[in-house]
Amino acid sequence: MITQEDLRRAIEGDEIPTNGKPFSSKRLYAWTAKLCLKWMEQNAMEERSHVGPFGAVEPWKKGDELVIKKGAQIWVNLPLEPHTLVRRQKITVFRFQPGAAWEDKGPLVRHPRLVYVGAGRQYREVEPSQVEMRLQTLHDKLHYQALVA
Repeated sequence: MITQEDLRRAIEGDEIPTNGKPFSSKRLYAWTAKLCLKWMEQNAMEERSHVGPFGAVEPWKKGDELVIKKGAQIWVNLPLEPHTLVRRQKITVFRFQPGAAWEDKGPLVRHPRLVYVGAGRQYREVEPSQVEMRLQTLHDKLHYQALVA
Protein backbone atom coordinates (compact mmCIF):
# COMPACT_ATOMS: atom_id res chain seq x y z
CA MET A 1 0.00 0.00 0.00
CA ILE A 2 1.15 3.53 -0.80
CA THR A 3 0.37 6.15 1.84
CA GLN A 4 0.58 9.93 1.78
CA GLU A 5 3.64 9.64 4.04
CA ASP A 6 5.37 7.38 1.45
CA LEU A 7 4.82 10.05 -1.19
CA ARG A 8 6.17 12.78 1.10
CA ARG A 9 9.32 10.68 1.58
CA ALA A 10 9.57 10.21 -2.22
CA ILE A 11 9.43 13.99 -2.72
CA GLU A 12 12.41 14.27 -0.37
CA GLY A 13 14.33 11.68 -2.40
CA ASP A 14 13.57 8.28 -0.78
CA GLU A 15 12.90 5.37 -3.11
CA ILE A 16 9.46 3.74 -3.07
CA PRO A 17 8.28 0.96 -5.44
CA THR A 18 7.13 1.95 -8.92
CA ASN A 19 5.20 -0.07 -11.50
CA GLY A 20 6.71 1.18 -14.72
CA LYS A 21 10.07 2.07 -16.20
CA PRO A 22 12.55 3.81 -13.86
CA PHE A 23 12.34 7.60 -13.80
CA SER A 24 14.89 9.45 -15.92
CA SER A 25 15.73 11.94 -13.17
CA LYS A 26 15.22 12.55 -9.46
CA ARG A 27 13.50 15.81 -10.32
CA LEU A 28 10.85 14.04 -12.43
CA TYR A 29 10.45 11.41 -9.69
CA ALA A 30 9.82 14.09 -7.05
CA TRP A 31 7.47 16.08 -9.33
CA THR A 32 5.41 12.95 -10.04
CA ALA A 33 5.28 12.08 -6.32
CA LYS A 34 4.10 15.64 -5.58
CA LEU A 35 1.26 15.33 -8.14
CA CYS A 36 0.17 11.96 -6.72
CA LEU A 37 0.23 13.34 -3.17
CA LYS A 38 -1.87 16.34 -4.22
CA TRP A 39 -4.35 13.98 -5.94
CA MET A 40 -4.62 11.80 -2.80
CA GLU A 41 -5.18 14.85 -0.61
CA GLN A 42 -7.89 16.21 -2.94
CA ASN A 43 -9.66 12.83 -2.90
CA ALA A 44 -9.25 12.39 0.88
CA MET A 45 -7.33 9.12 0.57
CA GLU A 46 -4.83 8.05 3.21
CA GLU A 47 -3.61 4.94 1.39
CA ARG A 48 -4.15 3.06 -1.86
CA SER A 49 -2.62 -0.06 -3.42
CA HIS A 50 -1.35 1.96 -6.42
CA VAL A 51 -1.16 5.69 -7.02
CA GLY A 52 -0.15 6.52 -10.58
CA PRO A 53 3.29 5.03 -11.18
CA PHE A 54 3.85 4.26 -7.48
CA GLY A 55 3.13 0.88 -5.94
CA ALA A 56 4.68 -2.47 -6.68
CA VAL A 57 2.84 -4.86 -8.96
CA GLU A 58 3.45 -8.45 -9.92
CA PRO A 59 5.28 -8.83 -13.22
CA TRP A 60 2.23 -9.52 -15.40
CA LYS A 61 2.97 -10.49 -18.97
CA LYS A 62 1.02 -11.21 -22.12
CA GLY A 63 -0.74 -14.57 -21.92
CA ASP A 64 -1.06 -14.75 -18.11
CA GLU A 65 -4.42 -16.18 -17.04
CA LEU A 66 -6.10 -14.36 -14.15
CA VAL A 67 -9.42 -14.34 -12.33
CA ILE A 68 -11.04 -10.94 -11.74
CA LYS A 69 -13.16 -10.49 -8.59
CA LYS A 70 -16.94 -10.26 -8.66
CA GLY A 71 -17.88 -6.58 -8.27
CA ALA A 72 -14.64 -5.31 -9.85
CA GLN A 73 -14.75 -2.15 -11.94
CA ILE A 74 -13.61 -2.63 -15.51
CA TRP A 75 -13.27 -0.05 -18.27
CA VAL A 76 -14.52 -0.89 -21.74
CA ASN A 77 -13.17 0.86 -24.83
CA LEU A 78 -15.39 2.94 -27.06
CA PRO A 79 -16.52 4.73 -24.98
CA LEU A 80 -14.04 4.28 -22.12
CA GLU A 81 -16.40 4.10 -19.18
CA PRO A 82 -16.50 1.94 -16.05
CA HIS A 83 -18.70 -1.13 -15.64
CA THR A 84 -19.08 -3.45 -12.66
CA LEU A 85 -18.66 -7.21 -13.06
CA VAL A 86 -21.65 -9.19 -11.79
CA ARG A 87 -19.62 -12.43 -11.49
CA ARG A 88 -16.01 -13.59 -11.48
CA GLN A 89 -14.34 -13.47 -14.85
CA LYS A 90 -11.34 -15.39 -16.19
CA ILE A 91 -9.15 -13.28 -18.47
CA THR A 92 -5.94 -13.58 -20.46
CA VAL A 93 -3.66 -10.56 -20.18
CA PHE A 94 -2.99 -8.75 -23.47
CA ARG A 95 -0.70 -6.07 -22.00
CA PHE A 96 0.17 -4.21 -18.80
CA GLN A 97 -0.11 -0.41 -18.74
CA PRO A 98 1.92 1.22 -15.96
CA GLY A 99 0.45 4.13 -14.04
CA ALA A 100 1.16 7.78 -14.80
CA ALA A 101 0.59 11.26 -13.41
CA TRP A 102 0.44 14.65 -15.15
CA GLU A 103 -1.00 18.09 -14.60
CA ASP A 104 -3.77 19.81 -16.52
CA LYS A 105 -5.78 22.26 -14.42
CA GLY A 106 -4.94 20.08 -11.41
CA PRO A 107 -3.32 16.71 -10.88
CA LEU A 108 -4.46 13.82 -13.07
CA VAL A 109 -3.50 10.29 -12.06
CA ARG A 110 -3.88 7.10 -14.07
CA HIS A 111 -3.40 3.93 -12.06
CA PRO A 112 -1.78 0.83 -13.59
CA ARG A 113 -4.12 -1.38 -15.55
CA LEU A 114 -4.20 -4.82 -17.10
CA VAL A 115 -5.60 -4.83 -20.63
CA TYR A 116 -7.44 -7.85 -22.02
CA VAL A 117 -9.71 -8.60 -24.96
CA GLY A 118 -13.34 -9.08 -23.99
CA ALA A 119 -16.56 -9.89 -25.78
CA GLY A 120 -16.90 -8.34 -29.22
CA ARG A 121 -13.11 -8.07 -29.41
CA GLN A 122 -13.21 -4.87 -27.37
CA TYR A 123 -10.24 -4.02 -25.19
CA ARG A 124 -11.06 -3.91 -21.50
CA GLU A 125 -8.99 -2.64 -18.62
CA VAL A 126 -8.89 -3.56 -14.93
CA GLU A 127 -6.72 -2.42 -12.04
CA PRO A 128 -4.28 -5.05 -10.67
CA SER A 129 -5.85 -4.74 -7.21
CA GLN A 130 -9.00 -6.40 -8.62
CA VAL A 131 -7.19 -9.67 -9.45
CA GLU A 132 -8.48 -12.50 -7.26
CA MET A 133 -6.05 -15.22 -8.36
CA ARG A 134 -3.44 -16.07 -10.95
CA LEU A 135 -3.97 -19.36 -12.80
CA GLN A 136 -0.40 -20.67 -13.10
CA THR A 137 -0.69 -24.39 -12.47
CA LEU A 138 -3.16 -27.14 -13.24
CA HIS A 139 -4.10 -27.11 -9.53
CA ASP A 140 -5.04 -23.39 -9.78
CA LYS A 141 -7.16 -24.07 -12.86
CA LEU A 142 -8.97 -27.00 -11.22
CA HIS A 143 -9.57 -24.88 -8.10
CA TYR A 144 -11.11 -22.14 -10.27
CA GLN A 145 -13.31 -24.73 -12.07
CA ALA A 146 -14.61 -25.89 -8.66
CA LEU A 147 -15.37 -22.30 -7.60
CA VAL A 148 -17.54 -21.56 -10.63
CA ALA A 149 -19.25 -24.97 -10.73
